[in-house]
Amino acid sequence: MGTSLQIILVLGILALNIFISYFNARSVGQVWDERNAHGTFMWALIWSGFIQAVLGFSMPIIGVLLGGLYLLGKLSPKAVEAGLSLWYLTAIIPLLGTGMIITIHSWIETYRDRSWTNIGITAYNTYAMASNVYSAATNIGPMFGKVMEFFSSDDEDNNSIKALVGAVVVMSFVGGYFLAAAVRDKYRGTLPAPVAQTATA
Repeated sequence: MGTSLQIILVLGILALNIFISYFNARSVGQVWDERNAHGTFMWALIWSGFIQAVLGFSMPIIGVLLGGLYLLGKLSPKAVEAGLSLWYLTAIIPLLGTGMIITIHSWIETYRDRSWTNIGITAYNTYAMASNVYSAATNIGPMFGKVMEFFSSDDEDNNSIKALVGAVVVMSFVGGYFLAAAVRDKYRGTLPAPVAQTATA
């Protein structure tokens, strides 16, 4: 695969994540004020949608921050790789847990109402969930090894770089939270809870 095609593919994935995260934050906002009024599952579903939005928005943020620091000569390729791996390891467990809740809800909604919209959302959620499970099974081990190798290094000159990488990962999640919260609050309280649909990232 050529470099140009790789860049287009990465940008496409980032754009899709931003769109899905916006959709999730919007859907969550529409029913946020009712999250405690429809039982435990609906409460978990609404929070799952919000967590998915936070994680989804954090993905382009981590890419921009690490990529920018690399282009400025502040981070080596190894440090960038460690940062991306640390972000992934932090995100994947909540991503899988919340994704399963959202996918189960989409199955239930499609069983009740076999509209093309519900079928499309359910098909996407099922595919995304399976893809995330496969990704976790194949990537957690190697990424954990990269993170451990980078952060367990005895090179004292590298301590500031380690701190920078860790700070960037934290900043990506904080930024994701504030973006998701801003979209959520913009659409807050505009739909009854049973209507809203969400998608897994």
